[in-house]
Amino acid sequence: MRISSTLLLFILLISPALIFGEVYKWTDEEGKIHYGNKPPAQIEGEEIQIKQGPSEDEAQRAQQKIERQLEEMNEREERRKESLAKQDEEDQETNTEKLDESLSLEELDRHCEKAREEKIAPLREAAIEECITNPRLRNPNPEEDCQRFYKNFGTGVVVGVSVGTPAKFYDLPECVTAFEARKKNRVR
Repeated sequence: MRISSTLLLFILLISPALIFGEVYKWTDEEGKIHYGNKPPAQIEGEEIQIKQGPSEDEAQRAQQKIERQLEEMNEREERRKESLAKQDEEDQETNTEKLDESLSLEELDRHCEKAREEKIAPLREAAIEECITNPRLRNPNPEEDCQRFYKNFGTGVVVGVSVGTPAKFYDLPECVTAFEARKKNRVR
């Protein structure tokens, strides 16, 4: 922030001098450097030559050039993203076909369930821990009760009269592959 405020102060001090064309630089008794349109009477300042900036037309052309370059860059990035998405889709189809050919439907289902369980297990453990430490529960054996209640967490299985939790993580690649293989198998 100090640099930007110093720069702003410099610009404000120089702006009147730009109109008149004279800018001075001087050092005070404390060694600080100052800029202005004229130095104090007791201090000798050094006149600084300031180069004139671009004309309004030059600045406008430069701005247009930058905007065109940004637009071209955005278009290239969009084409790159589309190409990557298409490649990912083709790779997914290829992987699905390879898995379909090499694994049975049951094996694909096992891969899916294993991947889901890896994702669900930490969530289940956190829910059980939260249940056990809940001060509103006054059960004599909260750990056992919470373990039993959350046994099917994330599977979509309803426990007793409670609603349970919806099935989770069927969007994992392993599950999508299993689903696609089953769908392909039904079509044949």
